[in-house]
Amino acid sequence: MLVSKTVKFVALTFIVHLGFLWFPQTFLFWYQYWFFPVLRKLYDFTFGLSPFPVIYFVFFLLVVYGSIQLTNWWPYRTEIKYTFFYKYSAYNIGKYSLVFICCFFWFWGFHYYQKDFVPKEKYDTLSIDQTYVKTEVLRVVLTINEIRKNLSHSDFQSLLYSQTENMEMEIRNVLKKTMTSFGYPAEGRVRVRSLAPEGFLLRFSTAGIYIPYVFEGHVDKGLHALQIPFTLAHEMAHGYGITDEGDCNTLAYLVCLQSKNKAIQYSGLLAYLRYLWNDSRMDSVDKNSLRDLLSPEVKNDIMEMKGQSDKYPDVFPRVREFLYESYLLCMGVDDGLMSYYSIIDKIAFLQKENPEYFNDK
Repeated sequence: MLVSKTVKFVALTFIVHLGFLWFPQTFLFWYQYWFFPVLRKLYDFTFGLSPFPVIYFVFFLLVVYGSIQLTNWWPYRTEIKYTFFYKYSAYNIGKYSLVFICCFFWFWGFHYYQKDFVPKEKYDTLSIDQTYVKTEVLRVVLTINEIRKNLSHSDFQSLLYSQTENMEMEIRNVLKKTMTSFGYPAEGRVRVRSLAPEGFLLRFSTAGIYIPYVFEGHVDKGLHALQIPFTLAHEMAHGYGITDEGDCNTLAYLVCLQSKNKAIQYSGLLAYLRYLWNDSRMDSVDKNSLRDLLSPEVKNDIMEMKGQSDKYPDVFPRVREFLYESYLLCMGVDDGLMSYYSIIDKIAFLQKENPEYFNDK
């Protein structure tokens, strides 16, 4: 009976995939406005009310369940039943893997069939060249210097993990309003938790992660306080169904800019500056000249963030990049890891089409 249910579930998921391919608008409307919001709300107002990250509880259950299964399977390891043991083990691993993959799509993955928040064909018409990037860096540097000059100790305290829930609430309100203004549904109350132990994600070159199976985003507890708001907004955007990394970066930047908290604005600008600075169109000579324009306080903040990140050196960085690049390409993200950097082109388009999001607060 269990096998039959598994086969039916996999078959249904495959059929729905075909529906998304053949009738994308109909199936996306059904999924984004009916099915996913129901799951979102059911979780947010039950498990989402938990005071601790639900992933801890899920991990505990998996360990217990795995131990029970291993105990049941262990007697079959004997020489007489050797072949049966390994065939049975392989069968169960395959079965649960298929269910795991199918659940990913039902819980979140079908969002990959939607168009990008800012479609590539729109910003491809713009002339985003070395001159533009240099000009944008100069604008951001001057803005950052001005904001940093007026930040107080209490502003920085508002970014600490003890205040994360208040920050989460503020970012959630602004994000939902922003997504709605662009015609995207934003139902529910997405949570983004601080994940311990410190550095667990950072050692895989990851500041945050959204886990569809627990409907929650997570930010590494070892992350520097100035990086928390932008990362939190990015993972929260994933929670509301935005899949493209560049779109999540763009939304995170817009949300930070619209915040009344100057420290959150500062966090968003620092993150945006990092992408501009590392963009392939940024000339090395320009980098040196523009770096000198940063105020000593901003330079010190950047060095502190780098120092905090250096505490947790990467583990198998090339393996991580290969796996995540492969995942993104498999899900139809043609730019792979470079999709993160599309924030520059998307912001350029939005500055022209939606200047109201960039007004000084």
